[in-house]
Amino acid sequence: MDAWEAVKHTDTIVPDIDELMQVTITKGNVYSYSPRTNEIVLGESMDSCDYVFHFKPIISFREMPNLGSFIINVTEQCNLRCSYCCYSGIYENTRIHGNKSIDKDDVPDLLGFIENNARKYPVNISFYGGEPLLKYDLLQSIILQSEQRWGDDVSFYVATNGVMLDEQRIDWLVDHNVMIAISIDGTAAFHDRFRRIQQGEGSFGKANAALSYLKRRYPEYRKEKVLVLTTVTSFDDLAPLAESWHRDPVLYDIAPLLFLLWHQILKKV
Repeated sequence: MDAWEAVKHTDTIVPDIDELMQVTITKGNVYSYSPRTNEIVLGESMDSCDYVFHFKPIISFREMPNLGSFIINVTEQCNLRCSYCCYSGIYENTRIHGNKSIDKDDVPDLLGFIENNARKYPVNISFYGGEPLLKYDLLQSIILQSEQRWGDDVSFYVATNGVMLDEQRIDWLVDHNVMIAISIDGTAAFHDRFRRIQQGEGSFGKANAALSYLKRRYPEYRKEKVLVLTTVTSFDDLAPLAESWHRDPVLYDIAPLLFLLWHQILKKV
């Protein structure tokens, strides 16, 4: 609570918490978070709350005593066009897919920033995008330079759609102890409805092949260092998705990290 404090009946003019937790998509639907009931509801929330959040200004990142995790957005580019993606263009006030990427010449300064501000070790560096494996050479360079700088006092995490996760890249990431998070939304019938490459073809085959190789070649590593991220857009899908999941020879013994896409679910209620 060092960085912020909850102030009751404050005279400071601060937006109400309800206003801070509303999302409007381009189709005009508004979804709100109700802090009293901990629910996401369709429309503007009528829930009243006695508390507003007043943020103390942070002079520098070094004031955060537990700062040890850093996210590097390697690139805005992506080889998929998932229909529910936060960068798909259907959400207001968010960017869309772009062409910007980190320049390799900026990596030393980037790692210098992390070193100057990290207060908790080992430092964790996470790679996101877009699709970070589109800039695989850059990702490798950041990891190698980080290992030279911190040795065993650094860990890595990469979130990927799995399409470019071939055996050679898996071998390299495993050799460097990188935690891998692969997005798989169920078996092909579920996954390929939303997660398609730019040309419209489903991406399940390649993502599933990457996970299959991890299970065969690195079974213990898969259990300890590989996550499967699954997005569900309808409650109606939960039972059939689970049934097909447990029949799949690759997925059956993997417990996914489940995300419920509330703005899609609420539209169907």
